[in-house]
Amino acid sequence: KAQIDKMMWVKNPAPKSYAQMVFIKNYGFICKMTCFEFNPKRSCKHDNDDLIVDSALEAYFMFDNERYMNLENNANGARKQAIRYNRENKKYIYANEFGGFKVTPEIFADRWTITIDIPLDNLLKLYTNLNREMFKPGFKFKGNFYKVHELVGTPSEHYVAWKEIINPFPECHLKEQFGTFEIIE
Repeated sequence: KAQIDKMMWVKNPAPKSYAQMVFIKNYGFICKMTCFEFNPKRSCKHDNDDLIVDSALEAYFMFDNERYMNLENNANGARKQAIRYNRENKKYIYANEFGGFKVTPEIFADRWTITIDIPLDNLLKLYTNLNREMFKPGFKFKGNFYKVHELVGTPSEHYVAWKEIINPFPECHLKEQFGTFEIIE
C-alpha cells in the first residue's frame, strides 16, 4: 500500500489517497487507487478528454529506464493514457490499440476507486525491448502515484504524490525522481 500523501507546490487541502499494486505471475499487474473524496469533480466522460478540469488519480510506471506510462483517470473512468520519454514526447495509448489497459471505476459514499488492468501481453507490445521472463521476483522498475486537481489558482488545485517531486513549479513528469518498485514473492 503506497500512501499518496506528499503535498507539493500548493497547500490546498487534498483528499486522503493511496495506491496498491500486485503482480500476478503469467498475467501482469493490477493497480488499484483509492481516493477518500465525497462527490469528486468528474465532468469528463470520454477517453482523452482534458482531465485537468477534474479530480484525478494517476499512475506512472517506467519499466525500461527510458519510457514511462502515464495513466490518468477521473472517477467516471475517463482516461488519458500515454507512453512517454518526457512531458512533450508522448504517444497516446488508445483502448482499441492492442487491448489497451482496462480501467474500472467505482464510486462509493465516502470514496472512489480506479482499478487498472495491465496484462503483460499488452505491456510487452509497448515495451518491445523487454520480455516476459524479466517479470519475476527481484525485477525492479520506477514509477509514482499522484492525486491531482490541476485547476490553477482555484481552492481545489492540489498535487499530492507517493514519492515527492522536488521542483519549483508543478511537474509530475520528472522520471529521474520516480520511486522504485520491486516484484516480490
